[in-house]
Amino acid sequence: MDCVFTLARERSCVPVALYDEIEFAFDESELEEDEEDEDEEEESSEIDLNALTVAELKEQLQSLGVRAKGRKVDIIAQLQNAKRKIKAKVPLNDLEVHRDGEFKWYMLQTANGFEHAVATAIQQNVVVSELQDQIRETFVPIMQGETSVREGSVMPSYIFIKMRMEKKIHKLVSDLQYVVNFVGADHGGRGPSGGMVGTRGFVWPRPISDAELERIRGRTRRQDTSAAAAGGDRRFVEGDMIEVVNGPFKGMRGAVCALETADELTAMLAVMGVDTPVTLQKSHCAALSMEEEEAEEA
Repeated sequence: MDCVFTLARERSCVPVALYDEIEFAFDESELEEDEEDEDEEEESSEIDLNALTVAELKEQLQSLGVRAKGRKVDIIAQLQNAKRKIKAKVPLNDLEVHRDGEFKWYMLQTANGFEHAVATAIQQNVVVSELQDQIRETFVPIMQGETSVREGSVMPSYIFIKMRMEKKIHKLVSDLQYVVNFVGADHGGRGPSGGMVGTRGFVWPRPISDAELERIRGRTRRQDTSAAAAGGDRRFVEGDMIEVVNGPFKGMRGAVCALETADELTAMLAVMGVDTPVTLQKSHCAALSMEEEEAEEA
């Protein structure tokens, strides 16, 4: 069963108010079993490691690409921690992003009121930099039919992004204006000698399950979906001038250049000043009137 994400040795960066709301893709029984296994391994390995000299311990750490620090007891703790990470298949360096080749949903904290701006920036980067194989979708949790995040958001200051987690894409998203951080966990605490350990401040992004994301989507849906249904019945032909009325490209205008499916079309939009073919939901588009087309051409 999925459980709310909390780990004894990690400080969750999910706001306290959301602890009972967001479920991360972790199994509680697995976490308990892992902790028991770690305790047993630490007890058995501590005897063997204590029998080694400091030079031998440093040599083992060096072979793993980890720099030894502190006294013998600290070096032993470093080595035990490194072995646990290797077993769990996570990066030895806490500042590394855990690479994941699968598309998963991640939670992203933004400046309040700029959720749509961040989602739009992400989508524009996907189009311009051709990152469709790395970032698939963004989701701003606002009530259906609402356009203002300040009035309609069900989770202010948070958006969701479906992506393959890797260092380059993590940096691209994290460096965008108005992005605070990914939601996950940072490591902190004190070592055996009382010194600070871990990487306080670095957040290791953790995905949420598809089921949890769908539950959040459900909170944004209204009972009356007649407007959305009506939008799905719109008819377009190639050459029509349209305006995007919803989604990350809202407010942009362009000509329809292809009809992809019954629900999608491709229009030529000026993304970051460059005419770019963008696939859109038909329900997110509105045909311009003759007067509006003439004004656009003028």
